Amino acid sequence: MSITSALFTGVNGMKAQSEAMGVISNNISNVNTIGYKDARTLFSDLLSQNIGHNNSQVGLGTQVQKVENQFYGGSLQTTSNISDVALQGDNLFFAVAPGTTTAGVTTPPTAQTPATSQLTRAGAFTVDSTGYLVNPDGKFVLDSAGSAISFTAGAAAGGAAGGAAASFGRITGILSDGTISAVDSTGVSMAASGTGKIGVIRVQTPTELQKIGDSLYSGATPAAGVQTAFVTTLAPTEKIVANSLESSNVDMASEMVNMIVTQRAYSANSKTISVNDQLTNDAIQMVR
Repeated sequence: MSITSALFTGVNGMKAQSEAMGVISNNISNVNTIGYKDARTLFSDLLSQNIGHNNSQVGLGTQVQKVENQFYGGSLQTTSNISDVALQGDNLFFAVAPGTTTAGVTTPPTAQTPATSQLTRAGAFTVDSTGYLVNPDGKFVLDSAGSAISFTAGAAAGGAAGGAAASFGRITGILSDGTISAVDSTGVSMAASGTGKIGVIRVQTPTELQKIGDSLYSGATPAAGVQTAFVTTLAPTEKIVANSLESSNVDMASEMVNMIVTQRAYSANSKTISVNDQLTNDAIQMVR
């Protein structure tokens, strides 16, 4: 192995540790982000080269093999907002989708599939001014048939209050299977559109999901094993919890330890470059 190769080995190590530090920094910065999943950096060694005459091999450094998200559940925070919901079940996700805007008019999504939906564990939902259940970015929350959830006033006794002219009042409850109940502005029950249930999608291999920002993941990720239909029946250990939000699963103590280890590894790789630089200078001086 030449001195020059040793220099590049140190450089590769510094680059890999620098990228790992970026992952750690992102974890720490999202420690209070609802539904955020901790990420870890996996390394692999680079190709080796043969040295000597007995098939001895020496590596050429390391590289980042993969940044893998950890989808174990975070703790649940109790809130006062009934439409704040959390999922119990590590492989489950809520489904949201943007509407289609034409000439300034937004049409809510209908008949979406898991592949065309965007997945999230952040269940901070509210009802917007047009009566649709949305996430903080205004994307429509989907029901178990893949359509946007809205609220329609029911007919009141005697045809007085609570008719079609009544406006949305408030959500009164969300059951563990996602069924929503609500009342209009006069206190009369309202029916949620479609199936009346918050849509849930099961993913076989969540670590293969692709982040698209805003605490969302792409449903169109073949390697993740996203099922082809919305969940119709939750397992006994799975449920939707109202008045709750899932906290980030970042462990600050572990992240601080990882930061120290990564910084030391970066410094060690930097030291190898300094030592190899000195060896190069010594070799040049010997030639002179």
